[in-house]
This record gives sequence, C-alpha cells and structure tokens, in this order.
Amino acid sequence: MPLRYFGKRGELRIQSGKGLSASSNHFFTVTFVNMDFSGPMDRGNPDEIPVLDRGVLTSTTHYIQGPDDVVMAPLTITFTADLDDTANRNDLYDALGNPSGTSNGHWTVGGLSFANANGQSQIYNGSGTLVSTPVPFSIRHNRVDFVMLWRGGTPGTNDEGWAYREVYCAPRDIRITEGQDAVRLAVTGQCYGPASHITAFSAGSAV
Repeated sequence: MPLRYFGKRGELRIQSGKGLSASSNHFFTVTFVNMDFSGPMDRGNPDEIPVLDRGVLTSTTHYIQGPDDVVMAPLTITFTADLDDTANRNDLYDALGNPSGTSNGHWTVGGLSFANANGQSQIYNGSGTLVSTPVPFSIRHNRVDFVMLWRGGTPGTNDEGWAYREVYCAPRDIRITEGQDAVRLAVTGQCYGPASHITAFSAGSAV
C-alpha cells in the first residue's frame, strides 16, 4: 500500500561548500522546523520572443530565444524554524552563510568549519550547455546548500527530496518573529545553483 510523504518524516539540512578540501561535507540539521519548506522544482527557460512581419502573424512568423537572465535568476526558497536555547540558538543563523560577518568564505558552525559554495555548481544556459555558476562580487555573499528529504514507507529505499545548490540568505531576509508559544526564524533564501531531485543525503559530518 502506498504511503504519502508528509512533513513529520522530513529533514532539512544546510550543507557547507567544499572550501579548501574536496572531501569536506559538513552539515547542520535544522531542528524545530515548522514543516513549511517551499521551493520550486527547477529553473526557468528563456522567453520565446515572437518575430512578426510588420506586426502581423503570417506564415513567416517565428520565435527567437530571449536572453539567459531568466535562467540565471535566483530561485526563492522559504522555511521557518522555532528557536531554542541549545540547537538553533546560534548554529542555525551561522549555518545560513554567516550573514552577520565578513567571513571571507570560511566560518565555524558548532565547532565544524563551513565554507561557502560560491561557484561550485553548474546550471544549463538557454542553449542547453552546462555552465559554472558565476562567483558573486561581494565577499559577504556566502552561499550554502539546502537539502530537503522526506522518508518513504521504507526509509532508505523510497525516500524523496530536493537539493538546492548555492543558496544565499541575505540578512534582511532572515526575520525573527515573537509568538505566544515560540520565537520563530523565518528564512528566505535565493538559490543561484541547480535544483535537483535526490533520493538520499550525501555522506558528511553533522554539527
């Protein structure tokens, strides 16, 4: 009998980039997530621009491809998590790309070194060619990877998830909200790398 995926069996990880070591793969598991993760499943395609004959649709009318800025536009990802006095107190904010400091690409989350993921992935351009993502101009722009996985009826054999590479969380897009029973962090990130389907987490060291 099929079992639908549901939030209670999900897990959200924020992963470090490779940094100076190709084997480094540190991650922070977000606790007290409110099961409201949201993100698109893939990138857009360039616009189809009609070419008309003096503004008229005729048998010679055709399309040309628009610029690739649509392909490069970041994908918006959102989630919220409740803060606690231990796990999420400092590490969650730091794992989001060290938004409070000029880390110069490297910082520490819960005792483990994190590095940005800037320029470490590839996306398809409008012609269908894989191209490395451009590195951001600002040294304060530190991207990390978001990986969301939901367990199936038999965990490890039919899990389902999505990985978002090179996500930047601007400080202005991380909001803290006070409630009667919780203090909540609302996170909006912009994904500059690919969005891809996964069925398992990659191996790594947990914060």
